[in-house]
Amino acid sequence: MGKISKFILITVIFIFSILIVSSLVGFSILSKNPGARMLLIQGGYLSPDRALKEEIKVTVDGIQVPVYHYHTRSPSDRYYVFIHGLTPLGYKHPALNDLAKALVDATGMHVFIPDFTHYVRKNRNMDSIKKGVSGIYMKLQDTYPGKYRGFGSCIGGSILMNSMLEVARGKVPEKIFLYGPYNHGKGLVPLLQAAAKQNNKNTDLDFLVRLTLSSRNEYFNDREKKLIEKAMLSTSPGLTDETKMRRILGKDLFRNISIFKFTHDDMKIMDVKTKNISEHLAATRFYIIHSKNDRLIPFQQGKNLAEVLKVDGLNVSFVGTEIFSHSKNKISVTGIYNEARYLVDFFNELFEGDIAY
Repeated sequence: MGKISKFILITVIFIFSILIVSSLVGFSILSKNPGARMLLIQGGYLSPDRALKEEIKVTVDGIQVPVYHYHTRSPSDRYYVFIHGLTPLGYKHPALNDLAKALVDATGMHVFIPDFTHYVRKNRNMDSIKKGVSGIYMKLQDTYPGKYRGFGSCIGGSILMNSMLEVARGKVPEKIFLYGPYNHGKGLVPLLQAAAKQNNKNTDLDFLVRLTLSSRNEYFNDREKKLIEKAMLSTSPGLTDETKMRRILGKDLFRNISIFKFTHDDMKIMDVKTKNISEHLAATRFYIIHSKNDRLIPFQQGKNLAEVLKVDGLNVSFVGTEIFSHSKNKISVTGIYNEARYLVDFFNELFEGDIAY
């Protein structure tokens, strides 16, 4: 090898080494920033090794409620109560647990994910459900004293917010973080009706939305509802496999669910009652994130909720993103590059004053 070739090779190796070292240093710095660490864990670039998990039980009105408790070895008096949506997997949904682990690892705070599905199956109205959820929240707060924050995903966001109306003002969360929240049923009706006309094809809403509504609609009989529940329990995170749903439900029931014209009455029990909330949660700060790729709860739902709460005089931070989908929260390198600074700022504002490390 000639002298010039050796020089070029050594130069290339040197530059490459500098780039690697710079990347590692930059990565190390980012990993110590709570907001950036949250995103890096969500993207699969870091492992949430600091997050520990245990299952506890709290007794509310004679009912034992299982709760996943995520925490670290660092002491903290900050607690998030994470209310999931109506996902068939309930508090065991892997995307919810991944989100909880990322939050805990990045901040050192605690996250509780209670299983409130008993109240959903037993009751058909929001009044009963919110009393059950508020009971769980207050029991956790009494058992584990500290400063509490609310964490709601999907329809769980509206359940959380409505449930807080049952909690004394002095015990409501100081902060509420909403991830892909539901706002108002009227916003979903046109999408559902359009899907029905197309026999559920070429729609932006996932079939699981129609399954969830069907399971609570009196039009469908008990036998059909058992099949619907079986279909819901067989779903996995990500887009619903409609071929699998057709096989479980049968051709006729699948078609009936696909073309059924749901109305606002089918969904309004889960609407966020913003006027009541603006009075009861006036001291609470709201942080809302919603993906434009969400096929279960459309992006406009979260954006509208943020706008309405702001009009009502509440302190609201909202960020829209294309990084996350509804039930898969993996982040691409391109996504991090394009949106990182907005999301890092959002999470750092959310975590301000709460970091345990």
